[in-house]
Amino acid sequence: MNHPEIIKIKTNCTRCGKEFEAETFQFVLDSFAKKGKPYAAACDDCFRIIRQEEEEAMDRAVAERQQSEEELEEAIAAAGVAPDYRLKTAPVPFVAKWLWKNREKNILLSGQTGTGKSTSAGVNTRYMIRDDHKTVRVCYFAALLDEWRAARCSDADPCAVKDLFRRLEAVDVLIIDECAGKSVNTDSSREFMYRLIEDVQNGCCHAKVWFLGNFYRGSVDDVFGDAEPTYRRLKEKFVCGRIDLIGKQIIPIFK
Repeated sequence: MNHPEIIKIKTNCTRCGKEFEAETFQFVLDSFAKKGKPYAAACDDCFRIIRQEEEEAMDRAVAERQQSEEELEEAIAAAGVAPDYRLKTAPVPFVAKWLWKNREKNILLSGQTGTGKSTSAGVNTRYMIRDDHKTVRVCYFAALLDEWRAARCSDADPCAVKDLFRRLEAVDVLIIDECAGKSVNTDSSREFMYRLIEDVQNGCCHAKVWFLGNFYRGSVDDVFGDAEPTYRRLKEKFVCGRIDLIGKQIIPIFK
C-alpha cells in the first residue's frame, strides 16, 4: 500500500502573515483548491501560541463547569433538599418522570415509604433550578407547621402569619414532604393546609404546590379538614396520583 507523499510548500501564516515553509499532502492542497480557498496553516511560533490558547480556554471551561456545579449544589442545598436526596439520577425513574411532566402544575402524590417520592422530588428540584431557573423550596410538613405555629403565636409581629404565607407562596415551586402518614394532625395544622389550598384556588399563591405523602384512606380529611370542599379544590387545581410500584405507573386519584 502506497502512503501519501509529504510535500513542502511556501505559504503564509494565517495568524501573523509571515511566509514560511510548511509540510503537507497533495490531497490536502487539492481539497483547499476545490473549495476555492488558499492553503491555511500556522507557522511554528503561532502554532505554539494557538495550542497554548486552546489549552488555557479548555482549563477555563473546566473551571467554569466546576464553579457552575458548585453553585448548583449550593442552590439545591439552599432550597432545602436533604443531602440523601441531592441525586443526579432518580432511583425510581417513572416517578421522577411523572413529576417532571407535571412540574408546571399543582401536585398531590401519594405513596408508601420507599416508593421514590422524596428522591424524585430532589432530582426534579436539581433540574428545575438548573434548566428552568426556578426558585424552589422543599420542606417537611412538621417543620413547616413549627413555622406556622410560631407565626400565629407571635405577639411582637401582627403580620407574621401574612409574611409566612407571602414567603412560602412567592417561590416558583413549594414542595411539602411527609404531608400524610407521619405527622400528627391538629386543628391548627388543618387550618394551615386548608388556607394554602384556598390560596391556590383563589390564585393568590404564585407557587406551584406539591403535596407528598402516604395519603391513606380518610387522610384528606385528617390533613386538610372540611373534606368536601377540599376534594373539590384538589380535583380542580391539582394533578393527583398514587404510586404503583408493581405496575410502574402513577394511578390517578380523586376522579
